[in-house]
Amino acid sequence: MFPNNEEAAFSNYRLWESLGFAVAYAYSTFFCTNAKLWILVGVLILGMGGYYGVEFIEKKKSSKAKQVA
Repeated sequence: MFPNNEEAAFSNYRLWESLGFAVAYAYSTFFCTNAKLWILVGVLILGMGGYYGVEFIEKKKSSKAKQVA
């Protein structure tokens, strides 16, 4: 998604990583370990779904561009 702009890609990554750490720290005293693990599993599944969704959309865009050319 950022072929010529690695700085923007890394900044985006660090933003979401920092947000995740802050949210996990904020709820760490409210939930037991079992609940925290289920939250992490849910976020992992959501993140993987988002990743595959973006990959699918990008592949679809590149195949349309090849068909037009």
